[in-house]
Order: sequence, then structure tokens, then C-alpha cells
Amino acid sequence: MKKEKFLMKLLKKRIAWDLIEKEYCTKEENEKFSEILKNGGELPDGVYKETIGSGYEESGSETKYYRNGALEASQEEIFEYLMYKQLSVLDSIRSCLIFFVVLAVLGIIGGAILGIVSCNMLKA
Repeated sequence: MKKEKFLMKLLKKRIAWDLIEKEYCTKEENEKFSEILKNGGELPDGVYKETIGSGYEESGSETKYYRNGALEASQEEIFEYLMYKQLSVLDSIRSCLIFFVVLAVLGIIGGAILGIVSCNMLKA
């Protein structure tokens, strides 16, 4: 059970990072899989359910089924892609860090100026 949950999480991460493409089933296949689930059956291996919308079928959301498409890339290309993704994320972190450091320095300078002005006002 834990292994299945882990594999499902791994699959979702691969889809989120564009390492696997979703190949949506046809309308006929969607209807077939919906009937299978209504009758208490299980989906075939490699077919997954996705609910688009609010998550409740009564409220107008749509249920689609998909299979995992094969990614036509070598391990080296995938590794290179992930390295560039990491560099992109690191660049975003760097930009945020610079923003907050500049904000902190401006706050310190503003506090110092305000402190000097208030001391001069108290002396006068």
C-alpha cells in the first residue's frame, strides 16, 4: 500500500515537471471507464482518473481518464533538463533574496534617519 502511494506521488511529480505527458482517452473510452467504476470495477493498469472542476461530479465537474505517454528523451537529456530546472529555481530564490536584503537595508537606513531626526527634535 505504501509503495502504491509512493509510486502515485512519483507519477504526479513526473507529470508536474513535464517528464511524462498525459494522453487523454477518447470520449468512448471515458464512458467505458466510467461504467466500469460505477459497477464497482477497477481501472485497467496504466489508466488514471482525473476530475476537472470542483471535484464533485454532481456540481458539473468533468471526469477524464488518461494514460502516461512515453517521453522520447535519453537519461542524459532528462538529467540536463532537470539541471536547468534547478538553475531556474535557484535564480528565482536569488532574486527574492536580493529583494529582501535591499528592503531590509532601506528599512535600517530609514530607521536611522528617523532616529536622528527625532533626537534632534527632542534636543530642540
